[in-house]
Amino acid sequence: MQETSANPVQVHIATQTQNTPRPQPLAPTNPPSTIDKPKSSFKKILIILIALFVISSLIFTGIFFYRNQKIKIRDSQRKTDITRIQGGLEIYKSATLNAQYYPTVLNSSTLEKTGSIPNIPKDPINNDPYIYTYIGSPSPCAGGCSGYTLTACLENKNDKEKNTTSPIAPCTTRSYIISK
Repeated sequence: MQETSANPVQVHIATQTQNTPRPQPLAPTNPPSTIDKPKSSFKKILIILIALFVISSLIFTGIFFYRNQKIKIRDSQRKTDITRIQGGLEIYKSATLNAQYYPTVLNSSTLEKTGSIPNIPKDPINNDPYIYTYIGSPSPCAGGCSGYTLTACLENKNDKEKNTTSPIAPCTTRSYIISK
C-alpha cells in the first residue's frame, strides 16, 4: 500500500525585493598593528644592535685613549727623572777636585750621600727593560769619568721629541738619552 499525501508541503521562500543592504564580508581578524609587527620587531632589534655597537665603540675608544694617556704620563715622568739625575750628576762633578769628574757608578752613595740629589728616581714601572741606565765614559772609567750617558726606555713607540731615538738595548720601543 502506498501512501500518498494529498497536501504537498509548500515552502514559501521570501524574496527581498527592496534595496536592503547586503551583509559585508568580515574584516580580517588581525588588526593592522599585528600585520606590521615583523617589520616593527626588526626595526627595534636593529636599533638595539646599533646602540650596542655605538656604546661598545665608545668604551673601546675610551680604553685606548686612557691607556695611551697613561703611557704618555709615565714617559713624561721618565724624562723628568733623567733630567733630575743629570742635575745631580752636574752637582756631583762640581764638588770633585777641579770639577772635572762624574761618578763611575750611579748609586745612593755617589749622589744621595754627597747631597747631589735627595734620592735617585726609579722608573715608574721599574722592571726590565724599564730601568734607568747610567754609563760613565770613557768606558771603563775607574779613576773618574769625564762624561756619561743616561738612558730611559720609553713605552710610546711614536715619541719623536728631543733626545728620543730608536731603541737602544735593552729598550724595545724608543729610548730617551742624555749624554755629556
